[in-house]
Amino acid sequence: MPISYGFDGDVVHFNADGELSNAVVRAGLEAATKDRAFRPGMSILMHDQGSDYQVSSDEAYEAARDLSELTKLYSPHIAVVVHEDVKYGLGRMIAAYCERHGIDFQVFRDFENARQWLEYVRESRGDVVGESGAGDALQT
Repeated sequence: MPISYGFDGDVVHFNADGELSNAVVRAGLEAATKDRAFRPGMSILMHDQGSDYQVSSDEAYEAARDLSELTKLYSPHIAVVVHEDVKYGLGRMIAAYCERHGIDFQVFRDFENARQWLEYVRESRGDVVGESGAGDALQT
């Protein structure tokens, strides 16, 4: 499965691997919002662990537009971890488009740095996460 997710406190941790497109990413993000453990305002932490994700400039803009719609449910602070130079560049292009939509999209090469950044942003801005009816869950 190209996208899997799990819940860790106020963060939805997504793992991306294999064939990946904007539609697959959007479907994964939407699926997590339907999980009983999801709470409005949770942060997105996407970890690309070897996907084939490649997008054009138009597709990067589409990804930013999709994220702007989804941040009505998620926090507008998104961290993405990549391990390849080309994906880092793609991430920066998506980040530039996200900025136009008021989304703070940051690209990292280190998972722990991404996690710490999300924690810092949440604490410094006083972000509040809504209530859910269930505890932490893992979906793969």
